[in-house]
Amino acid sequence: RALLQNKRVIYFTLELSKRMIALKFDSSLFGRTLDTIKSAPKEFALALKAMRDKLTGKLTIAEFPTKGLTVDRMSAVIQKLGGVDLVLVDYGQLVKAPQKREHHRQEITEIYEGMRRIAGELQVPVWTAHQANRPGTQSKVLLSEHIAEDFNVVAISDIAVSVNYNEEEQR
Repeated sequence: RALLQNKRVIYFTLELSKRMIALKFDSSLFGRTLDTIKSAPKEFALALKAMRDKLTGKLTIAEFPTKGLTVDRMSAVIQKLGGVDLVLVDYGQLVKAPQKREHHRQEITEIYEGMRRIAGELQVPVWTAHQANRPGTQSKVLLSEHIAEDFNVVAISDIAVSVNYNEEEQR
């Protein structure tokens, strides 16, 4: 949606390849599955040409290995781009902490505080995902105690949204 509203978006991927993320964006923007896009390349090329006229925003996908990106590096990449309107991080728990701590939860807190610092300094929303812990996977409604590793993530966040589904809903 941001891309269709002339926004500059950066997507930091720490798990999947840049190519895979681009394919996921294609699927989302075109409302077609990846298999459909791959099976009809000519149709996709025509749709892509038509979409270029509507798509006024700019997407940058920055690929880093797991734990290969620090918050400071994230800030440097954003500033090198000349600023952005939306930062997406896939996902926060895979960002490298500024320093090794005795407890992993302390590292998570520092990472999320760093991302919040970026949001404040650059006046840009930073969105990321965070996993639930084992008890949270059985819960219909996630509470702060269901956040994996460090429930401070909820306190640091301005907005926290949970997307829940059971096995049947997933199928």
